[in-house]
Amino acid sequence: MPPSEPQDALFFALLPDPDVAGEILALAKRLHFELDLSGPLPAPERLHVSLKPVGAYENLPDKIATLASKAAGAVRAHPFEITCDHLISFVGDQHPLVLTCDAPSNIEVQNLYRQLNAALVKTGLPRVKKTAPFPHLTLLYGGRPVPRMPLDPPISWIVRELVLVNSHQGKGRHEHVASWPLR
Repeated sequence: MPPSEPQDALFFALLPDPDVAGEILALAKRLHFELDLSGPLPAPERLHVSLKPVGAYENLPDKIATLASKAAGAVRAHPFEITCDHLISFVGDQHPLVLTCDAPSNIEVQNLYRQLNAALVKTGLPRVKKTAPFPHLTLLYGGRPVPRMPLDPPISWIVRELVLVNSHQGKGRHEHVASWPLR
């Protein structure tokens, strides 16, 4: 019998505040029209910057969520500003259109990533390689490639928490498993 496809993908994310999420959705709508893209617009509650994958599972084991939570609890960071400054589509069947956060001011997000990665390794969880440019926020699945271009004006917000997300694959639903305020 062939192995089952993963149903749950666990990852750490940074969420925009509601006002910025509205700004991002307005941008997605505008680009959907201007670039003649075919994919559906995102639900506001699914908008996030992907920070660190934990793994994909047929059914998320409680032990994995517990170890990921333990790692997140070891991270120490203050709130910081993140800036998304470019737009590009990734290679793939659906050509995800994403905002990348390449601004030099994003050093804090790199530091948070390194701390989280080290804490995850200490828990014994297997390393999961980044599969996409980091960090990024998926706007929509466009259906065709879009070349890299600067985002003018860039979109910024203050990151105030780290969130552990379980993405229920193929169901269009994200479950926020836990969150940790940055202090």
